[in-house]
Amino acid sequence: MSFFETRHLTKHFGGLTAVNDVSFQVEQGEIYGLIGPNGSGKTTLFNLITGYYPISSGTILFEGQPLNGLPTWKICKHGVGRTFQIVKPLRRMTVLENVLTSAFNRTGSLPQASDKAMEVLEFCELTKRKDALSSGLSIGDRKRLEIARALATGPRLLLLDENHGRTHPPGTGGRGEADPQGSRFRHYHHHRGAHHARDYEFV
Repeated sequence: MSFFETRHLTKHFGGLTAVNDVSFQVEQGEIYGLIGPNGSGKTTLFNLITGYYPISSGTILFEGQPLNGLPTWKICKHGVGRTFQIVKPLRRMTVLENVLTSAFNRTGSLPQASDKAMEVLEFCELTKRKDALSSGLSIGDRKRLEIARALATGPRLLLLDENHGRTHPPGTGGRGEADPQGSRFRHYHHHRGAHHARDYEFV
């Protein structure tokens, strides 16, 4: 049984086929890069996996359980988190409050949610901005807040949709270089049970 798998996943919008017969497997600890030109269906594939679009045909399995037809909140509860290309934080809330709302996905305890939120903010290098309104963040910090919100849900599978555009990855200190092989994310999850990592590109 694979950790995550799609089988012959297809999505039609009327006469347009946006995703056509996509099958792949991801094992726990692996890092995949989804490569393709604009309009090739990368974000649509993410939307299918996370329940934002109903699939036309095919199957999505996470830890052996089908995700087909589940609402987005249940898929998140199962442990599939994601970010969005177009970030839309809760603009009238602070950075900390934005992440705190995501942390309640795994706990009803305010102290536990607060601890999780602060842990994620530190990882995403947003601790100093925690009391700032999200509406005043730069595009780079908004994208990092998007990553923080996704991590705070406690995902076992994390889908990142173009999160390093116009920003730098956590851990590069603003220098702009690529984070080698996702080492920061690997380190973060290593201490939460993902002890092996391999990198792939899916075109």
